[in-house]
Amino acid sequence: RVFFALDEDVIREERGLQDLLAWLASHPEAQLVRIEGHADQIGRSRYNYELSVKRAEAVRTWLVAHGIAEERLQAIGTGEARITGAHEDDRRVGFTVLVWAD
Repeated sequence: RVFFALDEDVIREERGLQDLLAWLASHPEAQLVRIEGHADQIGRSRYNYELSVKRAEAVRTWLVAHGIAEERLQAIGTGEARITGAHEDDRRVGFTVLVWAD
């Protein structure tokens, strides 16, 4: 997971991304990875959805800039749909492998 500050889509801590980058580089069989942006419930629902998309896109852009093929990454936002109840934990981006090589 990658976490963000309140009302921000700027990547401040790259440690989690470095780990993901290394994993993706060593697992080319992971052909499609979904990057899911999330937001907390503070603010308006539409704004939070758009912020979650921006967070996912920021991570996708970072990974592509560091050598991961664009076609391996799908960025989506979930807005407030998957909150945990702890605001800091809800300001995150998570990852799911969708397609593995046969």
